[in-house]
Amino acid sequence: MKHPLFKILIIGIVAIGASSPMFAQTYSPWLEQWYRAKFGRPLPAETAQLNSARRAEQVALAATTDTASVPANTWFENCYRDKFGRPSPLAEASAQTSWKSASRFAASKEKRQSPVNTWFEQWYRDKFGRPSPQEESRLNPLGH
Repeated sequence: MKHPLFKILIIGIVAIGASSPMFAQTYSPWLEQWYRAKFGRPLPAETAQLNSARRAEQVALAATTDTASVPANTWFENCYRDKFGRPSPLAEASAQTSWKSASRFAASKEKRQSPVNTWFEQWYRDKFGRPSPQEESRLNPLGH
């Protein structure tokens, strides 16, 4: 009889040990206060909740804004604006030329569509002073 009682005792201890985490409290204000006092920032779980809320707001905001006219690669513009606090000369020039007449816009519309991401074309034109071979072939499809 001694042996089966020992097995039942062991099984009971394992069952209690396995079930206690299921009923444990998941949020402890004491732990949060201690973590914030020690490390100076909120718990990782709280940070994740805040980040997910911010992401949801950004997704909702991005869904409402028109992103078709924004180039796909704006890292240079963002870096320049962050460093100097104003748009890059390229962005300023494009903003100044955006007021051109509708007839010129209609004439450029007849040409083949150029890609939205034109950073290589702009870099090539700035470096060499002429359009890249890809842009030349796009502007003159017959090779004239």
